[in-house]
Amino acid sequence: MGCCACAQPELLYFLVKVVEEEAANRMSIGNVAMIIAPNLFPPPRLKKGNLKQNDIAAEVTVAAMSSKVTQLLIKYGNFLGTVPPELLAQARLQNRRSS
Repeated sequence: MGCCACAQPELLYFLVKVVEEEAANRMSIGNVAMIIAPNLFPPPRLKKGNLKQNDIAAEVTVAAMSSKVTQLLIKYGNFLGTVPPELLAQARLQNRRSS
């Protein structure tokens, strides 16, 4: 497991805490995601001087999508790595049957 994977739960916890203080810091989940997303999902590099209109539109689309994914990570990050109890019960039952 790399360094980034180890730090992910702490980062998501921190971002949730930032969003919880929105009344004091004006950082909504959308604002936090917009700032953090490029660090989590770096955009592909475009060559300078060779920008076309559809390249810029593609970058804007990728930025919007990565921001939405980041919002979902912040909102549901505490569930990452969690096995639902129903699935765990089914796995245990299956394991007992095969033993």
